[in-house]
Amino acid sequence: MPILHPTARALGRHADGDDRDPRLAAHLLRCDRCRRAVDALRSPGDAARAAAAPPPPADALDRILARRAAGDRVLLPVDGPAPAPRALPRRAMLAAAAVALLVIAGALLFRPHELEAGRSELRLIPANPHPGQTVRVEYRPGARLEHEPVLILRAAEQKPGADQLRGGRVVARLTRTAGGLFTGSYRLPGSIAYARFAVEDGGGSRVDASEAWDVVAAAADGRPGLEGMKLRYHARSFTNTLAAARTADSLAALYPDAPGAWLRAWWAASEAATEAARDTLKRVHRQQLRRVGALVAAQPRPAVGDLADMVFYADALDDTALALAWRRRLLERDSLSAAAFQQRVFATVERYRGHPARELAEFERMWSQGGRVSPQLPFTATQVAAAAGDGEAVLRWGDRATEQDPMLVAFATRMALRFPAVRGEAMERARRTVRRLLAFDADGRPLELTVAEYYTMLRQHAAYFLGEMGKAMAAQGRHAAARDTLELAMADTWDLSIFRSVAQARLALGDTAGALQAYARVAADPETTQAFDDSVLAAIGARRTAREWPMEVTRARGQMRAWLTARAVDRPVRGRLLLVDASGARREIDPAFAGPTLVAFWSRYCPPSIAQLGQLQALHGQLTRRGVRLVTITDEAPSPEVRAFLARHGLTFPVLYDVDRAARRAFDNNATPRYLLLDRAGRIRFDSYAPDDILRQATVLLDAQNTEDRGRR
Repeated sequence: MPILHPTARALGRHADGDDRDPRLAAHLLRCDRCRRAVDALRSPGDAARAAAAPPPPADALDRILARRAAGDRVLLPVDGPAPAPRALPRRAMLAAAAVALLVIAGALLFRPHELEAGRSELRLIPANPHPGQTVRVEYRPGARLEHEPVLILRAAEQKPGADQLRGGRVVARLTRTAGGLFTGSYRLPGSIAYARFAVEDGGGSRVDASEAWDVVAAAADGRPGLEGMKLRYHARSFTNTLAAARTADSLAALYPDAPGAWLRAWWAASEAATEAARDTLKRVHRQQLRRVGALVAAQPRPAVGDLADMVFYADALDDTALALAWRRRLLERDSLSAAAFQQRVFATVERYRGHPARELAEFERMWSQGGRVSPQLPFTATQVAAAAGDGEAVLRWGDRATEQDPMLVAFATRMALRFPAVRGEAMERARRTVRRLLAFDADGRPLELTVAEYYTMLRQHAAYFLGEMGKAMAAQGRHAAARDTLELAMADTWDLSIFRSVAQARLALGDTAGALQAYARVAADPETTQAFDDSVLAAIGARRTAREWPMEVTRARGQMRAWLTARAVDRPVRGRLLLVDASGARREIDPAFAGPTLVAFWSRYCPPSIAQLGQLQALHGQLTRRGVRLVTITDEAPSPEVRAFLARHGLTFPVLYDVDRAARRAFDNNATPRYLLLDRAGRIRFDSYAPDDILRQATVLLDAQNTEDRGRR
């Protein structure tokens, strides 16, 4: 698989420490989401991502709920309390490793939006403006925004070499013309290479965004710029693999002599190729590798970026010797450039593997030589320090990593919290992180999210830190502080471990009624057995408790439904599901069914996917008994090897084979594991990367279905 879209298999090896391959490390340097995914593999549960955000207006939630009630954005029926924001489940972060993955907020930051396709359109004139140029903006709205008098254009902009689109800023006001078209103007910054856009109402409560609404700044000769095209490829690879492949083709056509263009063409083409075609494709690209390599070598002073791309291109094509040769050329060209430090980090890891003290000493020397230009250096050093058990070094390098990239604060803080000797300082960092998460910074909001959605996401991340802090306080015997901190986390999460910790802290303080409420949330979970109820009543042992318990559990079930409903999506399956069964026969799967359908993508080459197959097997029986259909899809053809794999792991659930990648296209999925829960109409209602919430989600869909059926009767 290509390194640009790392599979969970590749990220799993990296997380396990037995394969820190430079291609993957290069991707991790560019991609903060996959860096967090690798971090999550090392310790499932770190769902936090630092960012600053404006708190929404006080009436934002009321206004959104009112719009939903009016039919503007219909979600599942809710008959419980008001929706509570959701924190990502601990094991769900294993799934983030599959993202090319989305990460984490795979569900939030880069979830596919259904944007009234064909009914809203954004145009910039000219389409490929030069940096610093003012362009005319024309927006024709769909139903979502057509009645607004004024709209806001927001842009997420990238300079050449920037690793990620982060947030967006207001760049223009769009006013309505007589024909219903909204117009305005936007001046590109002088250093811009690439930008993406979204249009929203004045309060940020309704957003229209599309991965196609972007612009690549023109080069001096009028072509779309090379760096901008690279950035467009990276941006689209997260949201639309077909669009990313088209971008890679255009990049190679526009810049046929640029190694970076062919590197991305390889990534895109190999991602779509079958195993049989991949060898032929590799031979073709090795010819291109030699051709563009000769052109770069002939230059008296090659660009650092071209040399770095040659390293990665050679490595991607498994030519280790040539990759090392280009690495030497890069270090000779400029040993203090960011790309050179990146390669020096890789070389240090390779040279001193298994000797973390030597690695850390070399990293310190590199830092003193100017290593601040390389985000890869402190990120890798923090990992090495944690593996070495050196808490002080974890703090030091974690601070440096966060200084280089504030998005790494969650990673650095979680690493430090592992070590009792520095836990106090780590908790102080966690407190600062929570304050920063809930601060006001409008430019931090991703284009696709409304103000309320963004604030909910930030509260989810803050809840993770609060939960970790509260558990640490409880372990220290600070029950009152633990209770207060955990209750803050409890308000923005549905995490059974936090609920249990809250109950224990309340019991330690003599608060029986409060403990009962927290335990009721655990009991409300569909996987919790009756034995738990009995153990709670036996532990608390009050007659009044036995009377209150059923009411508390009923209320907790309503809270669970509301929490899950607030996290629901509503989008269609795009295209036909033509799959191959175990006999080799082709079958078309109708997304609509008598009840909900769970579509589960998995791969026997993906460690997180393999780790979750036991849960999926258990879900098979649980879902079937509840009337939920299970469709599991793997990314290869039926074979004796697959059958042996299934037998070896005791897996009896039905398996279909996405030989022609029809399912991947229909769900726009480039990840394993991934779980999509469809309602009986065949629409996607829940989208996740781990099976932790599947039974809860199915329960909500079944409840909604039963409510609808009763209403019809």
